Order: sequence, then C-alpha cells, then structure tokens
Amino acid sequence: MSHFKTPVGVYAHGPLVTVHEDTPVATVLALLEERNISAVPVVDAHKLPVGVVSRTDLLRIGTLRPRDGARRRALVDLPAKRAAEVMHLGIVSVPRSTPVVTAAKRMVDERIHRLFVTNEEGELIQVFGTREILDAITESRVPTPIGEVMSRKPFTIPSDAALSLATTRLEQAHTQGLVVVDPEGWPIGLFTQRDALLARDLSPNSVVEDAMSHGMLCLPKRTPLHRAAAQASHSRARRVLVVDDTVVVGVLTGLDFARLAHGT
Repeated sequence: MSHFKTPVGVYAHGPLVTVHEDTPVATVLALLEERNISAVPVVDAHKLPVGVVSRTDLLRIGTLRPRDGARRRALVDLPAKRAAEVMHLGIVSVPRSTPVVTAAKRMVDERIHRLFVTNEEGELIQVFGTREILDAITESRVPTPIGEVMSRKPFTIPSDAALSLATTRLEQAHTQGLVVVDPEGWPIGLFTQRDALLARDLSPNSVVEDAMSHGMLCLPKRTPLHRAAAQASHSRARRVLVVDDTVVVGVLTGLDFARLAHGT
C-alpha cells in the first residue's frame, strides 16, 4: 500500500501541547522555543480548542524598534497581550484515520503547515505537519528529481543588508524565511520568523548575517525527491534550496512537499 494512503495517525507526533486563552504571548513564544514548534493550539476554560497562535501571529503583533539610547538595541517587542487576543480563530483538524494524501490536500488547499489530529472521541491528541509528510515521502521512495518539481526561486536578501530591512522584507513578502546570499549570490544562511523574533540584542543597523541561522539544506537539482525529504527531515530543515552548479534555481517548501504527496 502506498505510504500516502497510510493513516496520518501512523506519522503524527504527540502528546499535544496547548496554552490557555489567558496565557501571555511572551510565555507562548518561550514555549515555541522550548519545544521547537511553530504553533500551539489555544484552549478555553473547558479545555476545548478555540484557536491557534503561531510565530507568524507573534511577528505580526511585534515591533522592531531601537532602544536604550546610544546602544540602540533592536527588539521585537511583544505587547502585553493574551493568547486569545492574537490567535487566529478555529482549529483545522482531521481524524487519525485520515489518509496522508487527504491530509496533504487539506494543507495545500488551506495553505497551512500543520493539521491537528483527533481521536475517536474528537479530542485533539497529535500534530501532523510538513515534517511528517517528509517521512511519508521518504518511505515511499519517490525517485523524481527535485529539479522537476521545485517551486519558484526563494526570496533572497544580501548578507550585508540591515536587520531592520530584512525584518520588513520578511513581513512584506509574506514568507516564513529569506535566503541570505553573499556578494556572489551563493546562499550562506536563512533569516526566518524565528530569527526575527529572537534578534533582541542587535542594532537595527546590524547586518542580517549577524542574526541569520546557518542551518540550511542545499541540494543539486538531480537529487531524488525521497532523498531530499529524508535529509530535510533529519536536519529539521523547513525548506530545501535547489541548486544548479553554484546558482540557486528553486526551492521546495513544506507546502511543496505536501502538494507532491497529494499529487503523486
């Protein structure tokens, strides 16, 4: 049986972590960092799910500003708000018996990077996201070269660009990450929503190279899809940069992998 017909419950991970409606957003951010996750469900006083808070939501309400006089520190300030005030309403969930192919289509259609998984009683118990889709693609041994299925070229920013410019461009591009390139155009790192939220001790005029994350995955365009998925899953990379010689020619994001799982 194709791994794309396997129930999501086989791949989903848990137990599920939640926050309450009155949890401060600073506490939410700390939880995301501690668990290395990008979003968390919000539950009400009866422990019923009412919404989700993601890094995108926190970046949207945060403010990058200079501080402390001459030191002019840059900080993504999070206002004194509660999770209920910044969450996006509703929970997108599927039963644990849902086939991977169906879940992948739901993610693509709604442009979301995760689904919450319910048990037979309808309770949220696990998460199924792009990382789990990578595992399904790996096990299915899909041989298609990534150069044939890659998405458009990623958004890039020069390594010497100011941190303030990088944060603004991240928001304007409506993307979760920018590829930082050296003067020759070669990718040297990523500037993601997480990096923007954690850039607390740098001047707004600091170069983006000082705040970027160095972990990234660059693979030749002839790499089989299943190998790219395996490496992305192992390295916890959220996107694969596709290169031809020394030039970045495309990208595979989590939603690209979901699209491939649905269409294969």
